[in-house]
Amino acid sequence: MDFSEVDQFKDLKEGIKVFHEGGSQYTFGGVSACTIIASQALSSFLQGKCPSDQAVIAEILDLGAAKYNSLGQQKEEQFSFDQVYERVMKDELIKKDSYTCARTTSPTSMHGLLSLSNTLKEIHEKYTERKGMVITCIGVTVSIYSDGNRYLVFDSHGEYGKGAYFVYFASLSGLENYLLNDRYNMDQQTERDFSASFGFVQVDLSVVTANPYFVPKLTSRKLDYFPQEIQNL
Repeated sequence: MDFSEVDQFKDLKEGIKVFHEGGSQYTFGGVSACTIIASQALSSFLQGKCPSDQAVIAEILDLGAAKYNSLGQQKEEQFSFDQVYERVMKDELIKKDSYTCARTTSPTSMHGLLSLSNTLKEIHEKYTERKGMVITCIGVTVSIYSDGNRYLVFDSHGEYGKGAYFVYFASLSGLENYLLNDRYNMDQQTERDFSASFGFVQVDLSVVTANPYFVPKLTSRKLDYFPQEIQNL
């Protein structure tokens, strides 16, 4: 993906969220489909599609929700990235690394999640080319696309009654600030969230790149888009 496309939002400040007019994962019938949709977003971005195109975001939400609903899951069941990768996205993405970060439930600010910050720095230094990241924390999964230095976050959940959104950062520090103080700000979470995490907050992060040999068969909900094992469910 050419980040020059993002420059059409040059009148917006870095960190300003650009919302999808057509809704979020809930609009498209994927109530708990955020991990699959996040993976689908990375597949699309790594294959060269631009998130500033409203049709691209609609396709990501549509395909992600369709793949989720094809898995025969229990109502509102959420899958881990490893499950998503093995059962749905293995043809499209190549998994490079997996990380697990944890934070104790202390009353300190999210800056206490030093392990996530260190992990992001490690990935930034290790993978200098295009890459994608899938991050799950307290049951919420988002995807991050990077050309090596700049970062684009895609969140299928939406917020404030608006649709899914992407937000651009020109540096790793901007991305860190968003993740630590906005998207995953533990100070804004409830005791219920903490107790459900058994005394700590775990952050699962996977690094992926594009499968250069993957060619989408269709850009619709039809099941012949999916790998054979999904068709046979």
